[in-house]
Amino acid sequence: MRGLVRMGSRFLVYRSSVAIAREIVLYTQGKSLGAILMPHAAPHPCPAAGCAVLVQGPGRCTTHRAAAWQAGDDRRGSARERGYDTAWDHLRAQVRAEEPFCRMCDAEGRLTLTEMVDHIVPISVRSDLRLVRSNLRGLCARCHAVKGAEDQRKYNKAKELASA
Repeated sequence: MRGLVRMGSRFLVYRSSVAIAREIVLYTQGKSLGAILMPHAAPHPCPAAGCAVLVQGPGRCTTHRAAAWQAGDDRRGSARERGYDTAWDHLRAQVRAEEPFCRMCDAEGRLTLTEMVDHIVPISVRSDLRLVRSNLRGLCARCHAVKGAEDQRKYNKAKELASA
């Protein structure tokens, strides 16, 4: 995302991968200088059929965003319905206690706290390894997301080749 920041008589290009704040306060020698960003794009109607609510930024209005999440949850089922039971809760706690730092970050020389327990071989591929300790490892949220995306590419491609 790009924006222009006005500082006195100069303009700076501001780049950020997160949402840009409307106002940035800079402190130079204890004096506050206001730097105002250019306005965002004009609001647009929610893309849901028949909804006229104006939305700032990408996506749907809050009502339809919540409905879309709920529909996804209904399709997917609850955590308990997907097999994450009490036995899983105990094993997950054990893995987090044994591996307080993300295994993938540690291999790259970074120390990041474990936030999630990952199945090395996904349950969708080998459900018999669901509660096997050697198939589990602690990962941070970032590494878990990267690994999950890799698994989807890898195993979806294998499914496509098998069905062809």
